[in-house]
Amino acid sequence: MMKTKYWRLLPVICLAFQAHAQQLPDWENPNVIGINKEEYHATLTLPSGKAACDEIVSLNGTWKFMWSADPEKRPADFYKSDFDVSGWDNIAVPGTWQLQGYGKPIYTNWTYPFKKDQPRVTGEPPRHFFSYENRNPVGSYVTTFDVSEEMKGKRLYLHFEGVKSAMYVWVNGEKVGYSENSMAPAEFDVTRYVNEGQNRLAVEVYRWSDGSYLEDQDMWRFSGIYRPVELWVRPETHIKDYSFATELSDDFSSADFKARIWLRNSSEHKSGKLNLEMILKGKNRRGEKVTKRLTAPVKNLPSSSVECYSLSFVLENPELWSAEKPNLYDIEIRLYDGKQVVEELYSHWGIWKCEIEGNTFKFNGKPVKLKGSESARASSPYRQVGG
Repeated sequence: MMKTKYWRLLPVICLAFQAHAQQLPDWENPNVIGINKEEYHATLTLPSGKAACDEIVSLNGTWKFMWSADPEKRPADFYKSDFDVSGWDNIAVPGTWQLQGYGKPIYTNWTYPFKKDQPRVTGEPPRHFFSYENRNPVGSYVTTFDVSEEMKGKRLYLHFEGVKSAMYVWVNGEKVGYSENSMAPAEFDVTRYVNEGQNRLAVEVYRWSDGSYLEDQDMWRFSGIYRPVELWVRPETHIKDYSFATELSDDFSSADFKARIWLRNSSEHKSGKLNLEMILKGKNRRGEKVTKRLTAPVKNLPSSSVECYSLSFVLENPELWSAEKPNLYDIEIRLYDGKQVVEELYSHWGIWKCEIEGNTFKFNGKPVKLKGSESARASSPYRQVGG
């Protein structure tokens, strides 16, 4: 009988936890770290660099801006296409809002600059805290960008290199998604939200989020869109991600090189016949030039799908990477449709080996001594500046 009562209580408890989670805003809910956000991937570098690349459109510059002391005071409808922001201030993006006259920069070591009440960040802190009167400041940003006729038929991604601490994104009045993770990029596929011609981009940034509990360290606290913002124009079938790995032989005379490259077909049709190519260039330990070229056929990649392709080879007498001699191999990845390059990315790779044998730490087979200081670990309870 007692077991039956417990089983009857379990659904009630689960429903209570679910209701509690639903009451929390996204920026205080540990179960929500992103909505409609692209998966993280390796840094994608184009051969011509960003400045000279037509496929990357910079959205940096002067945006319209409104600062609010807490979420309740924010202009909740500012993302709508007919909301008038002509009277708002101007702000430079990228840039933190504290260094442009809004709010205060806060310096603290291990003390949280808001009331510690995980995962909440809007509780009542001590009166001398800046967050006592400014529980969770919100920055509302608005700008516009153009989509040309040549961009139609491509995939368009909004790329935020760094926003602190959490943000919502709207395009033309439609909610695109949400992200929190201050020190990592966030990407959103906005293809279906844009129109040919001028488009309106609205971003709502929260100074604190539940992620701020993981970002507490000895540093100045700033907020806003503090790294570049870009619009990436990519083919429907493109290189989604890649990873490299090398395993050195025991005598360092050779290295097994393995590459994994993910291709994504974002269209509603099969990709047709494509070819994937990877080229590694550099020198071996004898100073001789090395070039390795590998290819893989891509046959009828299904619509709305991602597939991984593996390439591998053995590199003889590899030049090793170390802090003293940071030798790197250049890597080129290309996707071909016949002889036409659909997309190409560049990367670099260092080959090294780190291991521990007994009590000995070795790097590239050589023992390395690590020295530290007890005094370096000493800390003092810094108080908030301007608090």
